[in-house]
Parts: sequence; C-alpha cells; structure tokens
Amino acid sequence: MKKFWGDLFYNNGYLLIGAAWLFTLSFIFSNYWSYTSSPRGVKKSLEKYVWRNEEDFDSFLRDTSLIRKFTYNEEKEEDVIQIREKDYSFFLYNQIDTANYELIFWNTQSILPEETLLMNDSTNFIKSLTNGQYQVIKKRLNTGSKNSLALYLLPIRRQYVLESEYLRNGFVNQSNLEDSYSLSFAPTDFPIRSKTGETLFYLQPKPFSDAEGYDWVTLLFRVAGSLLILFFLHNIGIAISKSISPVAGVAFMVILLTGLRFLSYIFHIPANFRQFELFNPRVYGSSFISPSLGDLLINSLIFFWLVIFARVQFYGRGLRLDTLSPAWKRAILILLSTILLVTTLICGHVIRSLVADSQISLDVTNFFTLNIYSVFGFAVLCCVSISYFIFSQAILNMMERMIRKAYYVQIVLVAFIGLLILSVRVNSPYILFELLILVWVLFYVYLMNKIPLNFVRSNFVAGNAMFWLFIFSASIAAIIISQNRTRELELRKRTAEKLVIQTDPSSERLLNIVTQSFTNIFFLSNLDKITNPAKNARFKDSILNAYFEPFTSKYETELFFFNAEEQPLGNGGRLTYDEINSIYSVQGKATKIPELRYYETAFDKFSYVYSREIRDSSKNIRAYFFMLANPKRYRSDALYPELFKQAEDFSFENTPDYAYAIYVDRNLQAYVNDYSFPTVLNDENIPKQDFYDRYVNGYSELWYKSGNKVVVITRRSSFIMEAIALFSYLFVGFLILVVIFQVASIIILSGFRIRALRTLTDFNIRSQIYATVIFVSVFALVIVGGTTIVFFTSSYNKNNKDRLSKSIQDISKELKSKISDHRMKDEVMQVYDSAYSRELRQQIANLAQSHDVDVNLYNSDGSLQISSQPFVYNKGVLSRMMEPLALYNLQKLKKIQYIQEESYGKMKYLSIYVPVLGDNRNAVAYLNIPYFNSQNRLKQQIASFLVTIITINAFIFLLAGIIALFLTNRITGSFTLIGAMMRDVNLGKHNAEIVWTKKDEIGVLVKEYNKMVQKLEDSAAALAKTEREGAWREMARQVAHEIKNPLTPMKLSIQYLQKAISNNAPNVKELSSNVAQTLVEQIDHLSRIAAEFSQFANIGNSKNEVFDLNVLLNSLVYLHDVQERVSVKLHTGDDPIIISADKTQINRLFTNLLQNAIEAIPEDETGYVSVLKDENNDAVTISIKDTGAGISKTARVNIFTPNFTTKTSGTGLGLAICKGIVEQARGNIWFDTVEGKGTTFFVELPLYKNGEDSNVALN
Repeated sequence: MKKFWGDLFYNNGYLLIGAAWLFTLSFIFSNYWSYTSSPRGVKKSLEKYVWRNEEDFDSFLRDTSLIRKFTYNEEKEEDVIQIREKDYSFFLYNQIDTANYELIFWNTQSILPEETLLMNDSTNFIKSLTNGQYQVIKKRLNTGSKNSLALYLLPIRRQYVLESEYLRNGFVNQSNLEDSYSLSFAPTDFPIRSKTGETLFYLQPKPFSDAEGYDWVTLLFRVAGSLLILFFLHNIGIAISKSISPVAGVAFMVILLTGLRFLSYIFHIPANFRQFELFNPRVYGSSFISPSLGDLLINSLIFFWLVIFARVQFYGRGLRLDTLSPAWKRAILILLSTILLVTTLICGHVIRSLVADSQISLDVTNFFTLNIYSVFGFAVLCCVSISYFIFSQAILNMMERMIRKAYYVQIVLVAFIGLLILSVRVNSPYILFELLILVWVLFYVYLMNKIPLNFVRSNFVAGNAMFWLFIFSASIAAIIISQNRTRELELRKRTAEKLVIQTDPSSERLLNIVTQSFTNIFFLSNLDKITNPAKNARFKDSILNAYFEPFTSKYETELFFFNAEEQPLGNGGRLTYDEINSIYSVQGKATKIPELRYYETAFDKFSYVYSREIRDSSKNIRAYFFMLANPKRYRSDALYPELFKQAEDFSFENTPDYAYAIYVDRNLQAYVNDYSFPTVLNDENIPKQDFYDRYVNGYSELWYKSGNKVVVITRRSSFIMEAIALFSYLFVGFLILVVIFQVASIIILSGFRIRALRTLTDFNIRSQIYATVIFVSVFALVIVGGTTIVFFTSSYNKNNKDRLSKSIQDISKELKSKISDHRMKDEVMQVYDSAYSRELRQQIANLAQSHDVDVNLYNSDGSLQISSQPFVYNKGVLSRMMEPLALYNLQKLKKIQYIQEESYGKMKYLSIYVPVLGDNRNAVAYLNIPYFNSQNRLKQQIASFLVTIITINAFIFLLAGIIALFLTNRITGSFTLIGAMMRDVNLGKHNAEIVWTKKDEIGVLVKEYNKMVQKLEDSAAALAKTEREGAWREMARQVAHEIKNPLTPMKLSIQYLQKAISNNAPNVKELSSNVAQTLVEQIDHLSRIAAEFSQFANIGNSKNEVFDLNVLLNSLVYLHDVQERVSVKLHTGDDPIIISADKTQINRLFTNLLQNAIEAIPEDETGYVSVLKDENNDAVTISIKDTGAGISKTARVNIFTPNFTTKTSGTGLGLAICKGIVEQARGNIWFDTVEGKGTTFFVELPLYKNGEDSNVALN
C-alpha cells in the first residue's frame, strides 16, 4: 500500500504542485494586484482613473496652440475628433465680465454644466449633476486678448433619473463596483484624492450578506487550481480501479465528488459564486440541489464526469450478474428498472424546468433574445442528455446480460414499474408530462436494443452516433417547444387581462419619473406662483413644458390646484375639488406608483389621475395638486420605449408576429398590427369560457372574454421554423460537447505531457476527413453569414439614412418659413414668445407624429430650443447642447446634411442633422432627428436572417456529416479491407489476391499488394520445403530420443535375464515376471509417445460443429472430481454456451488443462480447482484456476513451446497442443500465475452466431 501511494504521488504530483501555484497566485492577485477585491484596491483603481485623466487634461491645456484654436473658433475637424474621444467632458468659456461667461466650445453631449459651477470658488472638487457625480476642475486661461475659463468634468459615477437596459447607474471606470461600494461625501477610511492631494469624495463599502467577491482573474486561478485537484483525484480513482476493482474506484469518485459538492454549498469552495448573475435564483431556480443555473451546470458536469468515469472503468470488466440466483436476478432487474425510470424523470424535469422555471430565453427564432444564459442552458441540456444516454446504456446492458437479449422483457418490466411510479404521483400537476416521458422511455429501450452505440474508439460507429444525436435533439426540441408554447400562452393571457383593464405600463414608468419631481419642497418654493392668479397659468405651462412634454402625443394633460379650503386656484371652474377627488377616490384603481391611479373613461380609453397634498414644515396642508391625463389617439413612441426600455419589457406593438383586437358589445373598437380581425363578432366567435385558443391559417388566436369585452391576441405560428432551428441548435450543441469531451479526454490521458499529447492526436484518415468536413461547414457558415450580415447592415443603414434624409428635408421645408418669420436680427433663432413657443412646439410635435420620428430644433449656436421629446434633455440624460462634431460639420464646413452614429450609455443610434436656412442662405437653426429605434429594428431583421442561415447551415452541416460518413466508409473501408487481408497473410495458408477494377490510388496499392502476395507464395513454397526438411529432422531426432529412453531399460532388463538364465539362477521365474512387467510398461510409454505426436500432427485437421460448451465442461468436471485431495468445481451457470469448433479437440483441450491443474497441486496437500465463465456479446472466457505451487518466472516464457516441460517425464506437447487447438478455433489462451498461490489459465472462444460466415467478400 505504501508503494501504491508513493507511485501515485510520484506520477501525479505535478497536478498538486500546479494547483498549489494557482491558488497561491489567486491569493496574491486578490490581495495585492486586484483593484476590485478589497477596498484599498478599489481606492487605488479609482485614484488611478482620476489621476490619469487629470494628467491628460493638464497635457491638453499645455498645448496652447490648440487652446488658441478653440478660443478663436479656428479648430480643425481632427481637433474636434481628438478632444471628443476623451474620457472627460471639456467646456471652454469666454469670460465677458466677472459674473458672465459665454460657452464657446464643448466636446460632449452627455452633460451640460450648471452655471453655479462657474461661480464656485473651488478649483478641484466633486459635484452631483443631473446624471451623476463628476469631478470638476476649473482653469483660467489667458490666450491673447481673451480671458477664458476651461471647465473639466470627469464622470465618476452615473446616476440617471431612471435606470433601464441602456442606462445603468454605477461607477464609470468599473461598473461592477456598484453592488459593493457607494460614493459618500461623509468621511470614511477610504478617501479618494486628486493628483494634487485634494479629497474629492470617500469610498463606502456596502454591508455584504455573502462572502467577499472576486475578480475574474482570481476566480480563473481558483477554478483552474480546483480542476487540477479534481484531475489528481480522478487519477487516484483510476489507480484504485486497477489495483482493487472498478467498483471501488467508482465508489471513491462518487463519494468524493458528491461530498465536495455538498461542502461547496456550505463553505463556498473554491470561491463564492453567488456574486455572479449566473448563480442568481432570479435567472433560474428549481430546488435546493439546483438553486441557480450555475449550480445546475456544475451538477450536470459532475454527473457527466462520474458517468464517463464509470463507463471507462467498467468497460471490458463487467459485473458477474449472470452467475446470480434467479431471485437475486429478479430483485436487481427491478432495482435497475426503477433507477432507469427515476433518472429519466429527473432528466426530463430538468429539461422542462429550464423553460418553465427560468428567465432563460430559448426562443431560437429570435436570435438577439438569446444571451449567455441561453448558451449555458443549451450546455446543460446537452450535458444532461449525453450523461443520461451513457448511464441508461450501462443500465440496459446489465439488464440484457441477465435476461439474454429478451428486450421485450425489458420493455414490459419498465412499463410495469413506470405505471406503478406514476400511480403514486397521480395527483402531480406534471402527470401528463411524466406519462409522455414513460412512453418515450419505452420507445428508447426498444431502439437501444436495436441500434447500440459504443463510445470506445475501436468500436465507435459514426452512423449510430448520428442517429442517437438526431433522436435526442428531436426529443429535447419537442419538450422545449411545448414548454415555450405553454409559457407564451400564459404571457398572452396576462396581456389580455391587462388589455381589458387598459393600463399602460410604459406611460406609468415615465409618470413615475415625472412625479418624483413633485416634492413638497418644489411646490412650497413656488407657492406664490400657485396662489397668484396672474402667475398660476404660466406656472402650469412651465410644468407641462418641462415635465409632461413626452405625453402631449398620447395624453391631454391638465393640472389642478386647490387651496387648503378646497377652493380652485386658476382652474377655470372645469372641475371642483369634490369632483376630481371623487374620480381619484372612487373610480381610480391603484397602480404600482404611489398616489397615481387610473380609471376607465370609455370602452377603449383610460385616464390617469395623480393627487398630492402640499404640506409645510409643520405638516399643515397649504394646497392640493391634481393631474389628469386623458388619452389621445395612439402613436408609437420613437424614443422612450427604446431608451428607457427595461430588460423584461414585452410590447406587442413592437413585435410584428403579434396583433390584438378589443371588442365591446361584439363590435371592434381598437386593434394593433396587421391581422384580418372581424369588425363584428357573431355567436360562433364568442368564447364559451374565459380563455379559448385555436389555430387559424397559420396563426394562434387567444380569445378572452370579460363582461361585455372580448380581447383577441394572435401570434404568427412558426412551429416548423422553430422546430428546425431548435433541432439545429441542439444538434450542433451535442457535436460541440462531444468535441470538448474528446479534447478533454486526450488532455487527461496525455497526463499533460507533450509527447503523449502528440501521440494521442495522431488521428486516422477517417477522423481527418470528418474534421475537414466540419471545418469547411463551419468556415462556410462564418464567411457566408458574416458577409451577408455586413451587406445586410450596410443596406439597412443606407435605407435608414435615405429615409431619415427625406423625412428631415420635408420637416425642414415646413419649418423654414415659420422660423424665418420669427428669427432675431442676429439670425440666431431664439424662442422667447410663449405664444410662438406653443405654436412652434405644436407644429414640431405634429411633424414628428406624422413622420413617426423624434425631432430636435437647435439654434445656430447649437443650443436646444424645442424637442418633440424634451424629457431626455430636461432630466439631464442628454445635454441640451448639440453634438459637437455635427455642429462643426454644419457650422464650419457648411454641409447641408450630416449623419453619424451616436451613443449614450449602452445605446447606439443613428442621428441626422440639417441646417434650416434663412432668406440669405445662412443657417438660422439646425434640425436633428435621432433615430433611436434603428439598432433595435436592425437586430430584429438580422435575427430573422440569422435564424434562417443557422438553420440552413445546420442542415447543410448534418448533410455534410452524412456524406462524410459514406465517403469515409468508402475510402477507409478499402484501406480496412486491405489491412484485414494483410493481417491474414500467413505463410501456412493460401493468400488470396484482391480484385480491384478501378485505376485509382487504391488500385495502385492493391496492385503492389498482389505482387507482394505472389512473391510471398513463392517464398512460402521454398520456405515450406526447408521447414519440412528441418521439421522431419527435428521430429526424427525427438522421436529417436523419446524411443531411446524406454529402449535402454528394456535392453538392460533382457540382458540381465539372459545372464540369469545362463547362470541357472534360482529366481529365474520371478526375474522373468519382473522383466516382462518392465517391458509392458515401456511399450505403453512408447504407445503414449506415438499418440501425443499423432495428436500434435493432426491439430490442423479440425471438424467444426455447433455444440454446448457448458455440457462438455459439466461432463469433464464430473469425470475429474473423483479425488479426495483435490476438489474440482464448475461455476458456469445453467445457461448454454454455444460455440462452433471441433468438439473432440475442445474436449482434449480442457482435459489437458484440468489434468495439469490437478497435477500442479502437491500430493501431500489438499487443493481446489474451479472452472469459471465470463461471457460478453461476442465471446466467452473460461478460466481454470488451481491452488497449486504456481509457475516459476523462468518457465513462464516457454510454457507454450513444444517439447518444453516442467515435469520429470513427458513430451512437453500438452500445452503446445492446447494452444494449437485454441488458435484453430479462432480463440486466445493465456495464464496468470502467482508463485506459491496458484495459476489460472484463461481460454477465450468466440460464441456462435446464427448466419455467421467466415468467407470474406471483396467489393
């Protein structure tokens, strides 16, 4: 045992050393190099970010020639591009006097400084602005005759008025810090200082419920180190399997891996993965064992590892189940069937739960809804499926060995136990799903008996592998499609219920932003405007323009103020306090936003009402505020649903596959998207229950009835495309997993040694052809797909640019006269007149609605004057100043149109600008259309294209694989045939030539082979002649030697008798009797010698017949089990062992082996001889084990050599004859011996198969 562990650590110690180094590196990196794993590291990272940009800003200001260009408006386009690429925002002001500054240059549209920053006496500080916290640096410059002020704004942390998919709050340089740290102005132990030493802010670690987090490098080191330890344990398991038994090795791995996995739940080893979204139960969670998608992935990989390990260890060394008693066999069959069914149900529920119990998108018809979790989901599916296949194959193989290929017994047994299990779970909500699983597993058992698959390379059949990949891909695709349909139908049901009550989640989300500004402080600071009739109307207009502009296209918004006595303040007497309060309290229904309610005003319309009490510091009511928002005609939003879109948003309006209609009293009142809804419902259309779904002309219709309303939601059915696409994804996923498994196996088997790795990667021609076909298919997919997407994107962008260009030109023409009539003398368009402002705003809103775009109008200095969607600019999401590069191109380069891609947050969009020219052809304003939906619509179109091309290429890949299969079988089959013929080349028989009619490269090889065979025949004839002569000489010498031995005592005995007779000896009669007895013994010895030589000479003259070997062994054991000191027992069971061989020679074979075994036991000892059987699909191995003295090392080499013997007498032909008989029967014989303990001889003979033919057919 000591040597065992010593050798194990010596051969695999490098794995532990590597793991130790990796864990050491992870500790060093985490504590000394990482900038995110400790507060001091984060402090260092933030200060590095601040200092780097400060140094860059100082360097920029030192370039006085460049600063002069910006000051005097002489900058070049490359100068603007250079400063535009900076991480910080730069603003250059011209100082008019001590209190007034004029902005003359800016490099960003992300932020606009407050005027208070210019008056602040500090020169380096941090300030909270409209969209986050910024470091502010002010530098006064003197460039010639002008005094300038350079303002530097470095974003430290983003903080938007509303978070969305594109707008995320968090630290700018490292967004992942937001969950762990906060920015504080109160002193902490981690101050963040500027380059010159000023304290800007403090870093405040947030309290953690979980353990500390790790950066990716640290995590990578720890995972890699853990894998090396697992590889070491894997090698220990292999060593235990070899030295003890496969059962011990597999048990070791199962106990160890499950134990380590259990500890990882408690102690978070090797790292705390809960910090990652992959391990968040919100993504997926089904049970304690798999509380997240990451846990499910780890569990699947462990199951896969254990199954593969067990498969490899047990291959070729199966359990002796056929020797068990019938009772034990029945018990084990029931146990194995139960295990198979339970495993199938568990795997089926895992696949189902990945769709039903998760937020993971497996909708392959929409490529861009797939994400990294979808990839992990597909990996789990493939891993679980392949593990189940190998595990179930092992279970079925064990069952088959006990019931002798009676697969119908397997099916009946599995069906009976399955129905028994389902009867216990009859109340389960998944009983129908489990019943379908049972039907599937019965079909699977039938197929497994018909089309087996062996994963061992020597017996691997690619055609069978493709078949099973097809079966599993189709089965899993069916489950996923079914669950997708169920989940999608539930989503439509919830949407139908919302449509009945007519709430608007997107508007509520925006109203939530607006109402956050309506605080007591805001109203109390403007209380004089509220209570003053002269100022009240203007104050309402300012609120509507500043906060409610986004709703002008969808809602008519009214504001109402009442004093503490509930008397109206400038409301025009339209609604009293009691009336509007009654609407709020009685008709209003709660929303998710406090103090905001909605109420139904008509069959297809609903309004929002908001109420707030204005209280002073003493909690006394000073006034009441109400807001009413009544819906206008529907118009899709161009900006807000996209920029503020939440990740979980679902909108039928933006999905062309969906449409819905609302009926009131059977009449169509409203509908969205294109679908041929009936205008009036008849009795047949009215659903009899609340929900009713049906398929009509390729569409799935969901009907929902509630009172006098009926909602119909349709979805274009894409079952065929979805099924094909999902099947393609799964099939390719299986292939990728198989490739990864093969690569991992090669790496593990090589022991990370380069030389062994090169040996294992010497692939045969078949594998090379497969790899080539796969590479060409994948390469074609990448090239064709990539090229087409580039062309598609270019064409789409060009069409968008043309569309935007036309829209903006039409809008420019319509606005030109309006703006020209009202522009100021300096030809800078300014909006001062409130009446003109409302009129122009309304016109821009109408134009934006008619063209379905957002419109911004800037004056000629680049300041935003009017926007159809001002909310983004009023709330600081974007600056009110025009994008600097666009302004330069229009203002300096005098371009009539400028289009560029802009971005903010994570959102990219197309933006077009044109000048609005006055009568003198000078620009009086600039018109801008930001096309925020361009990327989203492009993604939708690319998604449809990708689904198509991936599906087509997957089938091309499948077809190429099938063609490669036939091609490789055709090519390698010829080589295999030639190799088989070469292996059969033997000097002792006639070697047939290969007939090949084609004149190709293989034909050349065959021609040379035939020449070699002919030369070999000639050489064989000559050699045979020489060998015959030598054999006769050797045989003559051996026969002479063997005959001489008995003749000598015969001659001496006769001579002695003659002498006795001559001397008249008195005991002549007695002496004659002794001599006669001696002569008879020696003659018998000569007879035995002749018989043995005769047997040896006639080994090749066999007469094969089909017989039961078990019957023959029974008779031989019965014949030899007659001695008191040696017990001979047979352990082969009662099942027949049918072979095809010469029965007489087989009888002689086992007779010799049994006699040798008995004779090997010393005469003064009692011994035991046992005969055992080990049968597999193709052969049977009979072992004869004795408890004798064993065979010495010197005798083992020549044990089968003719004329070699360890006895004091005999010809030494016994075991040579045995070997010849076995080889003549196409079998194999070997032995295993331990000196002092005994010897075991193994005889492997092929089993007889019906219809087997030994002839070779050449094509």
